[in-house]
Amino acid sequence: MGSKMTGRHPRALLLCLIVCGAIGRSADAGSPGAGQFRDGVARLAARNKGFGAVIARVGDSSGAELTAADGNLAGPGSPAADDDTPFEIASVTKAVTAAAALRLCEQGLLGLDWPLSRILPESAARGLDPTITLRQLLNHTSGLPDYWTDGPLDADGHNAFLREFLATPERRWSPGEILAHARALPARKPGGCFHYSDTNYVLAGLAIERACGRPLHEVLRREIFQPLGMRSTVMSHYGPGPRVKIAHRFEGREDLTGVPRQSADWAGGGLVSTTEDLDRFLRGLFEGGLFRSPSTLAEMRVTVPTGEPGISYGLGLFRVDLCGGRGELIGHDGHGNAFAYYWPGHRTTITGTLNQTENDWWPLAELATGTGGPVRAIETPAGTLEVSLLAQWDSLYVYRGVNVLREGAYGSGIQTTTVAMALPDLAPVSPYAEVSQAFSTGSVDYNETSVTAGGAFELAWMEWGLAYNGSFGSYSGFFQSHELRGSLAGGFDVLGAWTEPSVEGVLGLGPETVDGGGGGKPGCGFLSLRLDAAREIPGWPLGLGAWVEGAFNFGYNSKEIADNGLEAFTGPNHFEAGLALSWEPRPGIAVTIYGAWSRELANLPLTRPDTFYGGVSAGVSF
Repeated sequence: MGSKMTGRHPRALLLCLIVCGAIGRSADAGSPGAGQFRDGVARLAARNKGFGAVIARVGDSSGAELTAADGNLAGPGSPAADDDTPFEIASVTKAVTAAAALRLCEQGLLGLDWPLSRILPESAARGLDPTITLRQLLNHTSGLPDYWTDGPLDADGHNAFLREFLATPERRWSPGEILAHARALPARKPGGCFHYSDTNYVLAGLAIERACGRPLHEVLRREIFQPLGMRSTVMSHYGPGPRVKIAHRFEGREDLTGVPRQSADWAGGGLVSTTEDLDRFLRGLFEGGLFRSPSTLAEMRVTVPTGEPGISYGLGLFRVDLCGGRGELIGHDGHGNAFAYYWPGHRTTITGTLNQTENDWWPLAELATGTGGPVRAIETPAGTLEVSLLAQWDSLYVYRGVNVLREGAYGSGIQTTTVAMALPDLAPVSPYAEVSQAFSTGSVDYNETSVTAGGAFELAWMEWGLAYNGSFGSYSGFFQSHELRGSLAGGFDVLGAWTEPSVEGVLGLGPETVDGGGGGKPGCGFLSLRLDAAREIPGWPLGLGAWVEGAFNFGYNSKEIADNGLEAFTGPNHFEAGLALSWEPRPGIAVTIYGAWSRELANLPLTRPDTFYGGVSAGVSF
């Protein structure tokens, strides 16, 4: 019979709802989550090896928060950092600069579609395309080069600006000196593709200064810091410095903090702040208090593609789609792994820094949003095993368009237990293995064991997979089958729902089954085209899922012919559609109920043209 049970449940996207972490959970400092959060921060700090303190905060709209700090203020042997220690926020500054520009637009001092010829002094606009707009500066579609990274590179990977920057650590850079390097680099046509460039924010900073007739750091204080009560935020190297010692930022073991040449960051990366001030900024931006009109924030959130899957860019804001329909994060991060992001569906802020370029802050986002499971994302470097357990019952065993257990009135229920293991990575392949055991819950004598082993890897924005499956069991005698599976999938956000089209192809390796009910003879094939969608219900630990599937048969199933005979079938096999509701009482545990309709597109053995079935599953991951 050979049914390969590991492909039977409502597929990978709905399982993502089962094994991903918390939905709609407030950050309670007295809960076990506080210990998990501190442990996660400690693990990331350990990766810094003493060079860079990790400072982080997760807060919700009720005032509940998780805060943690781990590591030394200024390298090995220095005092410890604490939750309130200020730090350099690097390119998170871009979100603040963009917000200030939008405030001035509300006051009529700037316009998003005003060109450089109107918003800049002639000396700054010289040599640049005068039609570039403020909007194009803020969303990085101006076509202007990045003075940090673009242009001819030497053997060390440095362009002309970076060579001069590194050679003169005591130099204080002015915007005019920075722009001189940018003008020497080729530019693209404005209004085209996204190209991240700090040059854009140097020009935006100058436009803000010209509109107000005051230095940028004073405008930011008046327009952003004072209205929102950001008392610990200042512009490094411009105006009064921080009143307390700040956490030092490192590239490996090189200390970046306090070195005058870092003045080249300015409007695109020069602010010092705290996790609490960044929380105030995000809440003022997204929950009111910063803009007069909601349409201003709406303008800021209009994004353009960045060329990276699931990531787009607005006016000074990245938008990052979370897996499994868990919504989006909106904010910015910066060099040295500073971060300030807002989770709109939960009114949750995630702010902080790792103070180290050779690390990655994203595990804290996964921990805060549950998309990596409880601490698992932080605890899982290469070499760690992850395990998921799924128990499932279906009212009918409908597999690839065929009702497999079709004795009695009409079919028989099937119970399945699956253990799935994500094995240590063998870059660039992520290997996995699954073992399933199934038996009939009706009058039919049926049992089956299925083993799958394979690997997946990402290329461009798609995930590719290849696996072997072997199935063994008894159903009116012993049966076995073997097959190869190939898959291709890629996801994106549509109106807040995570949507994933996928293709799966199967090549039968034999042996030939008696009735063609699945598994087929050597050389048979099966191709399914599928679209899944999933979305969480804001404020509730619930998720909605839906899927549609169409399939083509290449001798995998059989077709009924005259005199109750069967012959190998090639052609459209079936169409299926289903809905699911998933409940997740805590991270890594979920219960899902689902129902589906399958329409046969050929005269498949003893399968009704319209087949309805439903089921329930419970899963846990650890």
